[in-house]
Amino acid sequence: MNRRTPLLLVAAFAFAFLLAPATPALANSTEGSWQYDDFHSVFRHWCDFPVKFTAVGAFKRTDFYDDAGTLYKTTLRPGHGLYVYGLSANGTTLQAISGYSAILTYNSDGQIATYTETGQVFTFTVPGGGVVLLRAGRLVLDWDTGDVLSQTGPHAEDYTKLCAALA
Repeated sequence: MNRRTPLLLVAAFAFAFLLAPATPALANSTEGSWQYDDFHSVFRHWCDFPVKFTAVGAFKRTDFYDDAGTLYKTTLRPGHGLYVYGLSANGTTLQAISGYSAILTYNSDGQIATYTETGQVFTFTVPGGGVVLLRAGRLVLDWDTGDVLSQTGPHAEDYTKLCAALA
């Protein structure tokens, strides 16, 4: 083997390496799971009386990870069956069926940065009285401050009408 052979082999391997398609060391990945809410709370700041709030139903949670394995986004989408919100007080109950999706984005330190909801979150109506509480469209919130970064679509959050309906 003469002195040129190793140089030719190195040149050939280098040329072949340059022609080979580039592939990432790690690929983005996702993890999904079905979850079920059965959430109950009492809101005391909406009306002069306590309002029981419920959120019940299935949804799919999907977590998105970058090449380094860092969580950067979570999506929440409607699942099998209905997702139902309820408001009740003084023997009156209002229900709303929901079909919205939510997205959480994360800072590089893993803390939630923004919350985005898209679609019909809820529409509470009173027979003969119309809509008393409505949130639909798209809403983007800064998670730390609660500031609205963007809002489009119908939003009718008239707590006076809601309280009158539940009184």
